[in-house]
Amino acid sequence: MKTVDVVCIGASLLDISTFEIDKDGFFEREPNIVGSISFSAGGDATNQSIVLSHLGHKVKFITKLGSDDAGNVLYDKLEKSGVDMSLIARGDQDIASVCNIILIGKDDTRVYITNATDCKSSIASFCEKDIDYSVLTQAKVVSIGSLFVHPLLGNEAMTKIFKTVKEAGGITCADVKADDLDCSMNRYSQALPYLDFLFANEKEAKNLTGLMETEQMADYFLSLGIGTIIIKLGGKGCFVKTSNGDEFFDTPFFVDPVDTTGAGDNFMAGFISGLIRGCSIHECVQYAKATSAICVGSIGASTGVKSMEQVFTFMKKRLGQNA
Repeated sequence: MKTVDVVCIGASLLDISTFEIDKDGFFEREPNIVGSISFSAGGDATNQSIVLSHLGHKVKFITKLGSDDAGNVLYDKLEKSGVDMSLIARGDQDIASVCNIILIGKDDTRVYITNATDCKSSIASFCEKDIDYSVLTQAKVVSIGSLFVHPLLGNEAMTKIFKTVKEAGGITCADVKADDLDCSMNRYSQALPYLDFLFANEKEAKNLTGLMETEQMADYFLSLGIGTIIIKLGGKGCFVKTSNGDEFFDTPFFVDPVDTTGAGDNFMAGFISGLIRGCSIHECVQYAKATSAICVGSIGASTGVKSMEQVFTFMKKRLGQNA
């Protein structure tokens, strides 16, 4: 009997977002007047943890925070969201929690300023010793917020994580953060055969495969031993293909976006919620589409989705009474 619905492993950081920036002459003006500024908890696994908790699931979160003001803010935000924080590693005074400053233009283009890659940041220093492997056997699903984010979690560590979960009868999921063309799936070659579901957006999939066609990108990922690949296509929807040959495109639930930050993390959280509930892959995608659509209707990566009832209501409006 599994005692935990999901264990999320990955990054936690403080997002400071500025909206409606006029990029022309930005560095020549003082002060720069923006539309609004928001502070929120961010990071792939953080967003997933909060949304999954809002959906009513029992969530344990494994991450690392600095023992600083930003770390305290993040800890408080996660705790108030109902996420189990008992496995959080707190760094010593030399470890800095990660902050992202997101400059969002009037045309929705974005520039990110971050200290994530500093060797003494909470993300860069997060390593295998910060992970309690015993809890992984208790979970229905274990999700890696994103591959390639934590430099000290390489092939050996990921293989141990995924293998531990699979041997205990759990489900493994992972997203990727692969904006860098130098990223290669070879980094996790031994771990990938133990990975049930991989999520990647279209740009990341192109970077990791060197291919341009969605179906070909999916086939490449499956050739590595992954069970199912989900390629997120933004406003075009998503493409799903399994190792047994099943494949399908699905269009999104269209909404007027307010803030697209965290849309992919919410998509993954919705999909995982479906897995926890024992849904089919097609049904999981509907939950993923709904949580993602609700997310972009609010400012902040984890503020839109409030409850499973909210998601059910949204889906019934879009899909009818069969939702």
